[in-house]
Amino acid sequence: MVASTGQREAALETDGRKVADLGVADGLAVVGWPGLEYRVRVDGDTSAATLSVTQTDGSSVSVSIPLLRLAAASTTAAKTAAKR
Repeated sequence: MVASTGQREAALETDGRKVADLGVADGLAVVGWPGLEYRVRVDGDTSAATLSVTQTDGSSVSVSIPLLRLAAASTTAAKTAAKR
């Protein structure tokens, strides 16, 4: 799973200070095989950020999904679940 619903995938920062956590509305899984590589990055600006996953073998296989601001409760719940 590259990105899970409700979990922080990126953080929006202004002047070196975190403003908001960003996540995806729907999870994103990538299927592959041993040795297959992907580049994962955040693109766009503060009003339209996306999570992009691109296969790096020279093909044009790529997917981008929008990132949304997470509610504070979602990030707290995700951190609590991660500590268990």
